[in-house]
Amino acid sequence: VPLHAASILKKIRKTGMTIEKAIKVLKQSNTYNERIEMPELLRSLGLIGQNDMLKAIDLASSGNSSFEDVLYRLKLVDGPTLESASHCLMLYKQNQLNQEQVMFVMQAFLASRTEITELLAKMGWKPKEAPANTMGNIPKFS
Repeated sequence: VPLHAASILKKIRKTGMTIEKAIKVLKQSNTYNERIEMPELLRSLGLIGQNDMLKAIDLASSGNSSFEDVLYRLKLVDGPTLESASHCLMLYKQNQLNQEQVMFVMQAFLASRTEITELLAKMGWKPKEAPANTMGNIPKFS
């Protein structure tokens, strides 16, 4: 249920609605488990704990930094891991990888530190050629 809590908090912070209203909206739209986002991905991989995830979400929502920037600045997750996770999530949002593939590729990355495109090629999961402007959206942390 931590992913449910994260979804509820994210909805509250983005919209300012009450907890009860956020729960109702998320239940009605059935978006609890439909899409994985960066906080849930990193938490599912065991890279950050629940408290660190919530702290980073709070810091990101109260300032001008992204969730990923906060994690990087606090040295909770290293740059190459954040870049790889961003790459996987981009492919996931483009429906080129499913949730299980994202988890598998990220676990392979964490074990080998091999670049995501190389891992995907080795696994035979070659994503379609993405428009040039979307590949540039993968943030760099270094």
